Amino acid sequence: MSGRRLRSRKKLKIISGMALAALFLVSALYLARPYLTRDTRPKVHTASEDVTVLFTAEEGDVTSVMIDPGSGEEYTLNVSGASLSLADDPDMPLRDSVITQVLSNISLIRAEKTVIDTSKERTDPTLFGFTPYTCRAVITTAEHKLHTVRIGGQIQGGIPYYYFMIDDDPRIFAGSTDMYSAFSVPRDMLAPVPAFKINADIVDSVTLTGSCDFSMKYTDMGWQMTQPYSCPVSGTFSDGYLKNLSQLSFSRYIAEADKADLEAAGLAEPMLTIDIAVAESVVTAPVTDGSRVSVTVPASHLVIAVGGPYDELSRFALYDGKVLTISYFYLDALSVSDVSAAKLNVPFQAPVYSLKNVSVRFGETEKTYELAFIEETDALGHYKYDENGEQLYELHVTNGKETVDAEAFAGWFTRLQTMKVLSPAGSGLTDTEKGPAATVTLKSALHERVIELFEITSSRVLVSADGTQLCLTDDAVLTEIMNAP
Repeated sequence: MSGRRLRSRKKLKIISGMALAALFLVSALYLARPYLTRDTRPKVHTASEDVTVLFTAEEGDVTSVMIDPGSGEEYTLNVSGASLSLADDPDMPLRDSVITQVLSNISLIRAEKTVIDTSKERTDPTLFGFTPYTCRAVITTAEHKLHTVRIGGQIQGGIPYYYFMIDDDPRIFAGSTDMYSAFSVPRDMLAPVPAFKINADIVDSVTLTGSCDFSMKYTDMGWQMTQPYSCPVSGTFSDGYLKNLSQLSFSRYIAEADKADLEAAGLAEPMLTIDIAVAESVVTAPVTDGSRVSVTVPASHLVIAVGGPYDELSRFALYDGKVLTISYFYLDALSVSDVSAAKLNVPFQAPVYSLKNVSVRFGETEKTYELAFIEETDALGHYKYDENGEQLYELHVTNGKETVDAEAFAGWFTRLQTMKVLSPAGSGLTDTEKGPAATVTLKSALHERVIELFEITSSRVLVSADGTQLCLTDDAVLTEIMNAP
């Protein structure tokens, strides 16, 4: 009996020893918990769980803020009441959005949530983007105290917050994106970028020099290429180019031209220069008494010079006395690398209302038509208007001796405008020594277009305008010309 009791006591002692060991291990783990390194980020479900105000300042309490945007150089903004100025360039204008965001975030810094207290739980700061930070701001108060805000990585989840720390506080907080937006603005994004505003309807000409040699001007018969050679411009091309021009915008403001190193920016000898001639215009606006006042805006030239690369996305540009940047996207849209794409393949596509004279010559036959548009009137002699209030005009055609059926003439000219194009003219087509088989000359009040047609083969006709070969068509166009009314 005594032996069994002895074994039971030994068993009891062993069990008690194991319990004590387990208890000791749990206690050790609990005591060592602050010294274990967390290898995952705590989840941040929502803000407003424990909002903490970490810093507040009234107007006049903050004198400056040094910003390290993380990309690019540091800079300091001086604070004077509700205004900011760049410490090393106080005359440089600042964007309104920059002023609003910075002032807001240096007067109130609050945590939407406390994510982790590193004094109680060890963690790897790189998990939160502190390597050492994404961006940083050092706020100087009127009492010469410094408050340093370090912003880490973005918090993944439904609400786009950022991790941040302030001063020597061991806690990592969740802060709003407004703080990140205010303290991550690069220096070259501080100033407002001047707007490029242009009305495509009053552009007279566009000239490109440098990497592109191209120019076109507006005439009463449509756009006409003048460099590298003379020929009518496709309406599709001119409309698209002017649309791109009207949508042009610059990316960054760098400096005033007189304070910039133009040679370093590649602007002393620009890679490309775009010269836009704008016609005189009249701007009309209403005034308080219900009347309207008109102001004449004189003709002008807008010149954009494009220099060397600024970064992988843009180049330096000079416009209106300012060094800016312009993206490659706009440069590609405004450069004319393929001049042939600008040519009008159907040279008869001219607005009939602008024509004053049309002459046709084939063989020994020559016909000349005088065109005039006369106001339509009713039986009482009153002018006629359409449903939009536009005055109606009627086409009158004469051949110098008698009146020509205007409807027949308009139908004939419309058929020429829909001429079938087989292919663009090839550079090897030089068999034009025997002269044109037919010539059509279109004259407006200010412009003349000479269209010549050459028989290359029995069924192929080369069409040129103003001496430039444009396209190949079949010989049906010659038959149409000979059938002029």
